[in-house]
Amino acid sequence: MLALVRLYRLLPDPSYLAAAGRGAEFLVNRRWKWARFELFVPPDAWLAQALAELDAISPADWLRDYALRIVEITDLSMLRESEGSPPDLVGGPASGPYFPGVTPAGARNEATTSVWRMARRRGESERAAHLREIALKSARFQLSQQFRPANSYFLPNPRRAEGGFRGSPVDNRIRIDYVQHNVTGLLGVLAMLEEQP
Repeated sequence: MLALVRLYRLLPDPSYLAAAGRGAEFLVNRRWKWARFELFVPPDAWLAQALAELDAISPADWLRDYALRIVEITDLSMLRESEGSPPDLVGGPASGPYFPGVTPAGARNEATTSVWRMARRRGESERAAHLREIALKSARFQLSQQFRPANSYFLPNPRRAEGGFRGSPVDNRIRIDYVQHNVTGLLGVLAMLEEQP
């Protein structure tokens, strides 16, 4: 759906926008509902980004509201110092069995910064400020999982790993999706920081 919205921006074929709209309607209004009860709101980063970008083309409160609910799940699942989380895990998502994963942190920050842009575009400054705080907490955790000389000296080839993102505080593997989601999420944070509050 995100690809369809972005394709529509490049090639404004109404069928792309219509397909994205149908996808949004299903994913927001029917996917996790049963007998008019909402069973679950998944922390679906790509959906939040798609809804925020679709809202930029065709503003609709139901798109905004669901994108915000996805980011709310991100915020609620974030590890906090006040809840006894170790300082180096604060801001990470409670996504793994024992330790927060770096890919979910990066992907969720992609979503948070997209929804932040939507709130700014809509003139919702108080909401944008709250989203900014969520993004900054996540960025702190993301950057703590990036290999630097101080935390990669024990690896077989520390210089080769430098700049990569490990899977979690206990998983030193580097994969392209770990790097891609974190770099994209952090680029969103950088863009956010470069704008005036």
